[in-house]
Amino acid sequence: PITVSLSGTDVDGTIQGVTVTTLPPAGQGVLYLPDGITPVTAGTLLSPGDAAHLVFRPAPDYNGTVDIPFTVTDDGGAVSAPATASIIVNPVNDAPTIDVTANAFTEDAAGTIAGAVAGTFTTHDQDGDALTVGWTGGSSPTDGGGHALYTLDAASGRVLLTQAGADYVNAGHTLPAIDLTVSDGSLTGHDSATPVVTLVNDAPVA
Repeated sequence: PITVSLSGTDVDGTIQGVTVTTLPPAGQGVLYLPDGITPVTAGTLLSPGDAAHLVFRPAPDYNGTVDIPFTVTDDGGAVSAPATASIIVNPVNDAPTIDVTANAFTEDAAGTIAGAVAGTFTTHDQDGDALTVGWTGGSSPTDGGGHALYTLDAASGRVLLTQAGADYVNAGHTLPAIDLTVSDGSLTGHDSATPVVTLVNDAPVA
């Protein structure tokens, strides 16, 4: 919240009230009375005490200049020419976000699931910063033999399953989570999802 003080002077009397003539657009924020709860109504005469302690709450993620036009009224009922109070809301870096979606597979559906798309991801940054996507922990999970299980295709937003072949799950393995981190160079976001593999009963061998 930002404190806003609206006031005026009168050479031959006293200021009896202050009127906000136009409220800021809702996309910029809301102007409240000193209680921080009751919104100011445009065109309503406010006491000098209230007008000196108004509260402006910027809308989420808004930054820029907010103009509040107002007039003052003296003890004789005369109204001033309009004046404008300006508030500058400075930008703050917001953390980027990433949304990971894992795919589902059926074991042995095509002889192997190697090379299939294990999942996809999308990123977002409120500030429009350049983003970098990577594995949480620095590297892809391995297949138990030291080989990367997934390949990250950041340009297309895909994660490819590269090392799991036929019967990989039946051999006692499970597919680990696709665990990704996105960074704007300062702040990070994180998400993960685990591919689901439906097992198929393999025929026994005599």
